[in-house]
Parts: sequence; structure tokens; C-alpha cells
Amino acid sequence: MSLKPDSKKISKALKIIAVALATAILAISIHYSEFFDWAKTFLNLDSIYEKSNNYPLAIYSQNIGNGGCSLIHCGQTNILIDCGLEKFQGNVCQTLDALAIETIDLAVLTHPDSDHIGNFGEVAENYCISKFVTCEYSKQDSSVLYESLVNDLEKNNVSIEYIGSGDFFDFGDISLKILSPDKIYKQSNDNSIVIKFQYNDFSALFMGDASQKAEGDILNHFYNELSADVLYVGHHGSGSSTSQKLIDAVSPKYAIIQCQDSTYLPNGNTIRRLMNSGCSIYRTDEVMTATVCVYSPNDGIHILSHSE
Repeated sequence: MSLKPDSKKISKALKIIAVALATAILAISIHYSEFFDWAKTFLNLDSIYEKSNNYPLAIYSQNIGNGGCSLIHCGQTNILIDCGLEKFQGNVCQTLDALAIETIDLAVLTHPDSDHIGNFGEVAENYCISKFVTCEYSKQDSSVLYESLVNDLEKNNVSIEYIGSGDFFDFGDISLKILSPDKIYKQSNDNSIVIKFQYNDFSALFMGDASQKAEGDILNHFYNELSADVLYVGHHGSGSSTSQKLIDAVSPKYAIIQCQDSTYLPNGNTIRRLMNSGCSIYRTDEVMTATVCVYSPNDGIHILSHSE
């Protein structure tokens, strides 16, 4: 005897499934915002921004792989140093939106490598950039990505200023002194703009992708000015950067590495040199969204991460 499917039972079952799906979709659409708020709380997506807002100074280092991107947020002043890889489009804007930032007072492209330039076009399209600066070496760059950025900046009436060693920017309590480059190097990374940042008695050194060759020139010219609380480690922790001489001169309490865990970055020797110096090391590849350095005159320096 052959068994034939009961078409009526199948039809009834399909109707029940359809009603159940429709009900589920309706419930989700009604309670979507509540569910999303719960998910954000559960995943702790907003707490890092809420905590950092309790401090007059916060420096956000995005988890954007082996790319550079640091946002300095201090009162009404916002400074963006590099903008990561293009494939992480949206991460930078997520932070800007979370902090309700509409204007970038100073945007710094340390050098025109793709892992530092990536999202500047998107930022130019969606936010006001008051001043955009980069190194002289960028004039030589003919990559499609850099040319696209130039077009995006021009379209949004943002001019490009080329800067180098000795230039200085002052935003009230905030100052930025440019320590490098003082010439055009053959290697792109050595043309990175290196910044000594100061706010009250807090200081940070942003090394871009400068290698030990450029570090040597910086040590020769600015040795007595290199001491800093926080070192933003050069070239994602590469072994060709962050010499022992630089670490000794900076003597940082904290070292922050923007990197993506891989077989070669960050380099083991660089990590050991930093560990032996006694500073605390933080890596963006070990957090979900960002590592945030916060400071207040009364409470000192703290490092926040997404997991806190």
C-alpha cells in the first residue's frame, strides 16, 4: 500500500507556519527599538562613550585592524589623527555620532598610506572639517585613494595644508607640536607626521608609522621634549619602529598599539621592549570597538575599553 501525503494537513500546517512567522515579524517590528536598546546594553556598545564623557579629555583609538585612527575629544575641540582602512568604513563615523560631534577642528593625515587615509572622504562628506593637514610627501602621492580624497576635500571646500617639523597648533588648553618630518624621506612611513600632544599636565606622543630611522632624527632634535604619559606606538607595533632609545626618552606610563593580531604585527621584540620599560600595554585588537585614554586633572589617567 502506497502512502500519499495528505494535502489538507500540509496546507493547514503551512498556514499555521505562515501565521506564526507573520506574528513574529509584527512583534519584532513593534518592539524592535526596545530590543535594540537591550542588545546595546547587553553588548555594552554605548557604555564606553558614556564613561569617557565624564572626563574633560578622551582619546579614542578605533579597532580598525592594522590601521591608524585616533580621535581626540576635549570639550568643544575635536582632533582626528588618521582615518583607518577603507574597509572599516562606518567605524569612525559611529564614534563621531556617539559623541554628537559635527565639526573636526583639525584633521591630520600623517602620511598617505591606505591604512591611514581610508575613511577621510566619508568624514569630509558628513562632517565639517575646519583644517586639514598632511605631510609634504603627500604631494608626491598619485594613488587613486589619495586623489579621491583630494577630490572629496575640494568638493566640500576643505583646503589642504602641508606641515612638518616645528609647526605648532594651539586650541586653548590643548597644544600640538609637530616633531617630524623635517625632510622628505624615501620611505613613505618615515614621512609620517609625529605629534607631541599636551593638555594641562597630560601628554601623549603619536608616532604614526615612523621607523627607527625617523626616530633617530627625532631623538637628535627633540630628545628633551619626548617624555610623555602615553605612547601611541609607531607602525602598529612593527619591529622596525619603537627603538629602545625612543622608549627610554619617552618613558611612557602607557603604550597603545593599533593593530590586528597577526604573525608579524605587533612584533614580539617591540612588545618585550615596552614590557621591560614597565609601561602598561593596550592593543586595539583585543577589544571590540575602541581603546579610550581618558584624563582629568583630579582623577589622572585611565584606559577604558569596550569590555569595561
